[in-house]
Amino acid sequence: MAFHKPQMVVITHSEMPRASEIGMSRIRQLGKYMIVEYTVEYLGGDTSRWLELRSDMLESDLVVVFMEPYHKVKVWFHIVAGFADAIRLPLVVCAHASTPYINVPNTRYKVHVLDNPNQDNVETLVDTIDQVYQKYSRPDWFYVMRAIIAMHDRKSTDYGTGRDPLANLRLADQVFGIPAWQATMIRATDKVFRIGRFAQKGQLRNESVEDSLLDLANYGIIATTLYYQDQFDQLSKATNAKQQKTD
Repeated sequence: MAFHKPQMVVITHSEMPRASEIGMSRIRQLGKYMIVEYTVEYLGGDTSRWLELRSDMLESDLVVVFMEPYHKVKVWFHIVAGFADAIRLPLVVCAHASTPYINVPNTRYKVHVLDNPNQDNVETLVDTIDQVYQKYSRPDWFYVMRAIIAMHDRKSTDYGTGRDPLANLRLADQVFGIPAWQATMIRATDKVFRIGRFAQKGQLRNESVEDSLLDLANYGIIATTLYYQDQFDQLSKATNAKQQKTD
């Protein structure tokens, strides 16, 4: 998640009224945002598609949801709104006069009511999206944490296994007898060196300084996780040994 054209996830559906269709077309025309579109029908009950949505939300700056009119607020909306709140992702809800009251579990959101497919209404929607982005999407701790999680997800796919995203780091203990958390910090020193080179020369080859900083943060979190697991394993072994002596 570098500083580039902001990215938004947009969730639509097949029953969008004319006002919503025009609003969505206008957002595309403006070209202010990179848009990743999903439809409720595409997501369905497919877990892999929801995980795909999760990954895109982690790498985005805000999410825009076009609600279905004349229906109760459905489960899919609560899932999206709840995850957006968990990762502090700004949320714009495009509702309609007929949409039931929406209780959004997210402090970084705004409901925009689309009543008529006229130009003023559509431009107001665009203004609402811009306002929410400007207010809540500036780089902050939550913004960086989303970037850290997104990077971890990407790299664990390459280096880990389906069951254990940290399998490559645990291998150090099995092959070289080095505790996995210590091996992780050895890798972190490579990132410290790269960041130091950037501080001296103002540029890096092959990897941006943002990626190096995010990698370093991830290594620190991973090392802490592995250290806790190591301590837990040692405590479990000691407890089991004591129990066997008692028996």
